[in-house]
Amino acid sequence: MKVVSPRVRKEYLERINSVLDYIRKHLSEPLSLDDLADVASFSRYHFHRIFSAMVGETVGDYIQRLRLERSAVMLGNPLISITEIALECGFSSSAGFARAFRRRFSVSASEFRSNYGKIKGKNGKANGNIGEDSASSLGYDMQAFSRNINPHQEEMEMKVEIKNLPNYHVAYIRNMGYNEKIEPTWSRLAKWMRAHDLLNDGTVSIGVSYDDESITPPDKCRYEACITVPETTQPDGEVGINDLPGGKFALYRLEGDFEDIQKIIKQGFKDVFQNWLPQSGFQPDDKPCYELYHDPGEKGKFSADLGIPVKPL
Repeated sequence: MKVVSPRVRKEYLERINSVLDYIRKHLSEPLSLDDLADVASFSRYHFHRIFSAMVGETVGDYIQRLRLERSAVMLGNPLISITEIALECGFSSSAGFARAFRRRFSVSASEFRSNYGKIKGKNGKANGNIGEDSASSLGYDMQAFSRNINPHQEEMEMKVEIKNLPNYHVAYIRNMGYNEKIEPTWSRLAKWMRAHDLLNDGTVSIGVSYDDESITPPDKCRYEACITVPETTQPDGEVGINDLPGGKFALYRLEGDFEDIQKIIKQGFKDVFQNWLPQSGFQPDDKPCYELYHDPGEKGKFSADLGIPVKPL
């Protein structure tokens, strides 16, 4: 893979830093993923994954941490009530703030205030320093991103291929959750395909993951097992018919033991979004990611291209 100039990585950093600045300035206000994606000028569909890869925290965790750290500093002022602090730090209720604060610091906000400067949070740092701009709001910059990417990235050659994929007309069965039920879902779809004489050398098997499990509860994540079919194919019970959009995709080959497939796919996403994408000259397009499966040639193994939809940065 040709190494792209630091300018491209700088573009990613500038966009993410604009989001971090926006969060800092609007921490007491509602902050939606869609609004933050627009600030970054990244696809709403893939913004959260980019943010997590570059910052090292999910968007929700980052915002929650900053709000709690700011509240910890404000508790040093006895003239401000705890309820006022909760609202000022973006919590919709004092009860919700109280639960979140105790989870973070292992004490109540009132106990923290009574012992201000002495209690230490779960990160082991004195709370008197927590929440200051130098430690939190400005904590993710060029150096922080460099710590999150592979330190030998310039020497690393990921086997990523840019390819224009066609549109796919598919039969699918949907599974709720990225879990052990995915394998039986594929088995049921393959059985249905064989019963209707639709499997042949030209069929393509595609897994489609619509959700990011760091945002959506794992049991609510939508997964579709898909196999290409003729245009005349009709839906049948749990088997639906859909069109998957093609276009420009970055393909990253994944291989390994079938029993480790979910772990390998998860790591594949991390590799692409954290190491390859920020230096590629591309950004994610607003389409779902695909798993395009190949015959591994060996029982108990799998082989697939992880397809990330991309467009020029």
